[in-house]
Amino acid sequence: MNKYTLEQKEYIYNLYESGLSYNEIVEECREKFGIEFHKTQRADKPTCSRYYDLKGIIDSMKSCKKYQLDEKQEYKRIATARKKLLVDRKINTQVSKNVHKEINGLAFRERVLELLKDYKPNYKLPNKPITIVFKKHNPIYIISDEHFRGNCDISTLNRVFEIIEQDIIKNKYTIINIFNLGDNIEGLLHKGSINMNDGAIISAITYANIVSNWIIKLSKIVYINFVYTTMSNHSQTRTLNTERDELAKEDLGLVIDELFKTKLQNIKITYRSNPINYIQIDGKNFLLLHGHQKFAISRIKLVDWCNSNNYNPDFIILGHFHNMKINEFGINKYMITCPAVKSFISQYETNYGFKLNPSILKLEVNNNSVTTTQLKLIIE
Repeated sequence: MNKYTLEQKEYIYNLYESGLSYNEIVEECREKFGIEFHKTQRADKPTCSRYYDLKGIIDSMKSCKKYQLDEKQEYKRIATARKKLLVDRKINTQVSKNVHKEINGLAFRERVLELLKDYKPNYKLPNKPITIVFKKHNPIYIISDEHFRGNCDISTLNRVFEIIEQDIIKNKYTIINIFNLGDNIEGLLHKGSINMNDGAIISAITYANIVSNWIIKLSKIVYINFVYTTMSNHSQTRTLNTERDELAKEDLGLVIDELFKTKLQNIKITYRSNPINYIQIDGKNFLLLHGHQKFAISRIKLVDWCNSNNYNPDFIILGHFHNMKINEFGINKYMITCPAVKSFISQYETNYGFKLNPSILKLEVNNNSVTTTQLKLIIE
């Protein structure tokens, strides 16, 4: 068969498919290619003679065409199945997200908190600020963005405690405020976060225990007003393709909050917690939030959000941005972004050219003025 080219075989098969007889095909091939096909007799039937070479070409082409047709149909079948699979996956993903929203994280949260006593979730923001009456000139220490990963970061927390204690002793304070603005643990927000030292849940529990023990120790020498922000982006256990705060109650900040409530309930401190805290100290209204929310993306949007929710803060204090900045948004009204306890070079920080100084922010409010001090963790 190899003495015939593929072009000749294709031509012969097309003639056969058009309905020509073997004799007619032989004539066509003689005229076009000069090919001579001769009848040969079968060995087992000497009286029977056929164009066996021609028949062999046609039979081989039939087999080849059938394979090509089957292959084409198989590819088509695979493509159809794949398209259906992608549609099914899209539907299943949406169903999963809808179901996840519907259950609102209760299953996950209740399993983690099932051993915690008297768990009563309440996520409504207060319409009026919680009033805390203290003497004037009590300092406010703001801790934010520790990104705690477990045992490898205990030394960082100890450094935070040491700096605050030194400042208290130096200034002989008897009453202090501690505001914590979230992102306490590294969480699972970024791909690199998965390679954590102790994992998100263990880190949350370890963090809560270490901070609680420090608050208990500190409460023996100073009275503490401790305000904790339960909602932040890194502490959320978000699934793929979900936006920040889309599954807001899937937040390990809520676990940390419950552990704080459990461990700090029998000591003389004031403890307040909320996703966004609105409190009043010495007649000044403070709005405390982590700052990752979409409405906090700009000063104008955040002020508009406050107005639409009937908030009238004198101070808006945010974490999240890893950068110390203070702006006035009205007469004697200040918006302050805080430095991070643990800064790292991210694309966000690189784009905006932030100078990273791991610090605690100290605020001192006197009448209509505010003094800010960065208590740096690293001595330059």
